[in-house]
Amino acid sequence: MMHIELNEDVKYIINRLKKAGFEAYAVGGCIRDSIMGLSPGDWDITTNAKPYEIKKYFKRSIDTGIEHGTVTLLINKNAYEVTTYRVDGKYSDGRHPDGVMFCSSLTEDLKRRDFTINAMAYNDDEGLIDSFGGSEDIKKRTVRCVGDPNERFLEDGLRMLRAVRFCAVLDFKMEKNTYEAIKLLHKRLSSVSSERIFIELDKILRSKHPEYIRFIFESGLYKYCFREFDKIDISDMELLVYAGDLPNKRYMRWAAFMRNLDVGTIKVILRGLKADNECINKTSVLAQFIKEDIPDSKSGLKRLLLKIGKELLEAVIIIKSSKLAKYDAKLGYLDAKQLEKIKNNLNEIYKYNEPYSIDMLDIDGSTLINLGIKEGPQIGIILKKLLEQVIERPEINSRDILLGCVKDIMS
Repeated sequence: MMHIELNEDVKYIINRLKKAGFEAYAVGGCIRDSIMGLSPGDWDITTNAKPYEIKKYFKRSIDTGIEHGTVTLLINKNAYEVTTYRVDGKYSDGRHPDGVMFCSSLTEDLKRRDFTINAMAYNDDEGLIDSFGGSEDIKKRTVRCVGDPNERFLEDGLRMLRAVRFCAVLDFKMEKNTYEAIKLLHKRLSSVSSERIFIELDKILRSKHPEYIRFIFESGLYKYCFREFDKIDISDMELLVYAGDLPNKRYMRWAAFMRNLDVGTIKVILRGLKADNECINKTSVLAQFIKEDIPDSKSGLKRLLLKIGKELLEAVIIIKSSKLAKYDAKLGYLDAKQLEKIKNNLNEIYKYNEPYSIDMLDIDGSTLINLGIKEGPQIGIILKKLLEQVIERPEINSRDILLGCVKDIMS
């Protein structure tokens, strides 16, 4: 009998419910991850106890989704969702069941789930309950729907993107019938909110295998993910195999994905997906500058720091020195010699705090006002001229020397 090491809190919840005469199992993704040797992010529990019965045996609980049978238990400062066995009603909106009916059968509860790898349950007494071949699909590294994939995707259109996401995150292949159903029913994604689509796409792009996003294009799902989808070159997707080595930062992965689009198109796509402003701004700037040459001189690097800041400059350097840039000629690959010179110059800039922005100057606007210069645009013009001089000659960044420079500028 397969043994899975359950979280101590989970053991307590299961044993407490069983002592009260109920069935209880850890279920879903936590079992999948445990079988794969991964550390589960969350532990979910399923039981034939009704919500009011669950709450009766635990001191601290939250009614997070009680209409769907879910109670969140608070144990040792951790939260665990416990859900009553249920079967889902009709999915009128193609996303959520109109209602749920509690049932007494674990098998019926597992039957409603999306994929076989997520439809397994476990407790220490009975071992693994795997009615739909999830453990075998894990061995085969396959994402397969529970039962008829057409039914699963008609119930919830988001499951089609989730199938792609599990392939990307787990490096699994997609079972043929599951994939064919996605191609047939891809229009169902139109019933899913932009926010939910963005979350799934983000998980795909930030996985170890962002190249799996090609399934989005090959299956037709992309038509319901992006505005301006016709501007995305499907051939660019294959090179994303190298983007999986990039740091797992949202703006870096999205910039790699949309690297050959113009800034305007990138903003339209991300706004359409309801991405946050930080993601929109950083992605669009990064995607622009990874296609431009990076200066290797200290003055050139300081001007670039002024334009995009330290964080984005370092992101540009990482991408342009990656395998992605090596195999995508449009990005301009930085070889080892170029990279070393750029890094050495940047290290000196940072080490000696060489100015590259106005706020790093040894004088400021108030100093100029005290000299009798009127508040207004002229203050900014003078400071910009001073910065240009200091970028070229950092040694002149001292109050007395800069005051002399101001006199020269004003004369």
